[in-house]
Amino acid sequence: DSPRAFWAGLCFWILLCLVAIAVRGIRWEEGLERAQVLLNITPYPDGHPHHRWAWNCFSIHYYLTAAVLWLTESATLICGGRQFIATLAIHLPVYGLTWILTRRVFPAHLAALLGFVGANTVFQSYMPILPWATKATSGIIGMGWAFAVLLAFAAGRWRTAGLLFGLMPMIHLGQWPMILLTTLATLGWLWYRGEREYLKRVLQWAGAGLL
Repeated sequence: DSPRAFWAGLCFWILLCLVAIAVRGIRWEEGLERAQVLLNITPYPDGHPHHRWAWNCFSIHYYLTAAVLWLTESATLICGGRQFIATLAIHLPVYGLTWILTRRVFPAHLAALLGFVGANTVFQSYMPILPWATKATSGIIGMGWAFAVLLAFAAGRWRTAGLLFGLMPMIHLGQWPMILLTTLATLGWLWYRGEREYLKRVLQWAGAGLL
């Protein structure tokens, strides 16, 4: 299938995710609570677990959410925006990765649709696999970012893969170790095949992301 068909399908899923948020309604979201703590809107004692979590578990999107809250003072914008991003993170990487592996739009749509109806939830363990964004979107965003790293590797976008890998600890540190193992395996494969230029690109951009 042509890249044009892929991009048309991607636009379809973006629109469908937006419609899904509108139909289900915007729900209260944990990122708003973290932003309120960071801005001292809802003050907690220094030793309170929620205060310690907000300040000591660094995630860049909490700070970005706090910046948006400071600028707009809109809980609706923050909760709706984060849930839209999380819904995209659930479905778009699956669609894109399937297209890269098959070069066919139909299997890509089918994979995204199966995720949309929750067919993959039977494989969840400690970290839940969800078809929809809930009040807890940080793990969903982290999972989507991890899938984006895999997508970039599968597409041979070595610089992008390295950069996304390097940035992932500040997106979701808890999900980074598995992507670290995957990246090390990919680097080993590139070394074995003698593709040192690709290896160098990944390492350079991963280093830039980690810095």
